[in-house]
Amino acid sequence: MPNFKDIFLEGLEGVLSSLINQALGAYDKFLCNIVQVALHADRYMKSSIGMNFDKFYAVIYSYAICLIVLKYLKKGFSTYILWTDGDPDLDPVTMCIGFIKALIIAISYSTIYNTCADITNDMINESLSSLNTANISLDTANVIKLAVAGLLNRGLLWVMIALVYMILFIVLWIQFIKRGMELFILKAGIPLACVGLIDTDQGVFKVFSKKIIQELLTVLVQIVMLKLSLVLMINSHYMFGIAVIHFAIKTPQFLSEFIMMSSGGSALTKVSQTSMLIRNISK
Repeated sequence: MPNFKDIFLEGLEGVLSSLINQALGAYDKFLCNIVQVALHADRYMKSSIGMNFDKFYAVIYSYAICLIVLKYLKKGFSTYILWTDGDPDLDPVTMCIGFIKALIIAISYSTIYNTCADITNDMINESLSSLNTANISLDTANVIKLAVAGLLNRGLLWVMIALVYMILFIVLWIQFIKRGMELFILKAGIPLACVGLIDTDQGVFKVFSKKIIQELLTVLVQIVMLKLSLVLMINSHYMFGIAVIHFAIKTPQFLSEFIMMSSGGSALTKVSQTSMLIRNISK
């Protein structure tokens, strides 16, 4: 009489083995695409689904230039003629320099962002290359199959651990897509944020700059941690691998704490920045 428990366990192990093989087999292709998704989501969507964002960027760019000019004229008129805004004793050259700076950054924002993204991409490639020097060929299918076989031979508990890793892997994959969309919105909003450069405190532009740096650092750390977790899994350090990929998921929260501390900000600062943004829009 067949042992249904053994049959069920064997079937479960077979299904999980197939899923894990597919996930690990697609890892290198995923890692190549995810850098493009995270840093240049607009390019990836253009190449994969044919969406072109050139007109979208042109619309935002034209509105940003108009807002910068209007903000400069209004601030100058209110400050030096009506004396109702700002400090009339402030040298007009200072406001003029802010106006020129806003125009230059708004015009060249795409080049500036692409340069930062290329630097991040180079750091990712160098970091991943250094991880590949440990006599481990992550492109070899046999190594991946041996890692999976080692998991299956340890029993159902370790198979479940492999399943947990795969779930975390998918969660991190979704996070990378979300990170790419956030950088896409920040990149598109840079020209509008340049309006704040006319003010002495740089307005919302300072917040945009910090957020972009935080997002780029997050992508860098997450991809390196993801690769490191796979190296650990292949070398049978399963608990370490799960801990590292879980840390990769928590990287945004981890880095945000340091960004907040370095900026010397607090909840009151965030409220004041939000109110400043609303006030600038309403002007």
